[in-house]
Amino acid sequence: MDYMDFVKSHRQSNADITLSRLPMDDSRASDFGLMKIDNNGRIISLSEKPKGKDVKAMQVDTTVLGPITR
Repeated sequence: MDYMDFVKSHRQSNADITLSRLPMDDSRASDFGLMKIDNNGRIISLSEKPKGKDVKAMQVDTTVLGPITR
């Protein structure tokens, strides 16, 4: 992660808080806390280590966030 880009984006959006995130596939999602986002990338729900149908309920379209780099 380029932290300078991260900080620049945070400042430009005038955010109170900015979080780093990675998309997670179904096979590992239950091992992590998941964030559900709206179409603007704002967090609308959090779930700590969801299981079963709760994992599916947390699925989102991550393309609204732009390209994912690792």
